[in-house]
Amino acid sequence: MRDPRAFGIEGKGRIALGYDADLSIVDLQARRTIRNDWIASVSGWTPYDGQAVVGWPIHTVVRGHCAVRDETLVGRQQGQAVKFLESPSFESAQKTSI
Repeated sequence: MRDPRAFGIEGKGRIALGYDADLSIVDLQARRTIRNDWIASVSGWTPYDGQAVVGWPIHTVVRGHCAVRDETLVGRQQGQAVKFLESPSFESAQKTSI
């Protein structure tokens, strides 16, 4: 798992006051085969089509609201643009490293 804080993503990476409360509950014993026919994205396909996997998200909470319950999408899509933390510009980072 990658920590969103390592990428400077604002409001992600912790379950704490002021953070988005995004999390998934995973059944580590579940076996599934990824298939294009249930991909819920604009593209409708995945490069992982046909891939067998062990471990599967059963429930997913996004910004404190249940998005997936018992492997089924619930409610409406609530996607939002990712916000990044402020970081020094490339030029100022170069000046301080010389």
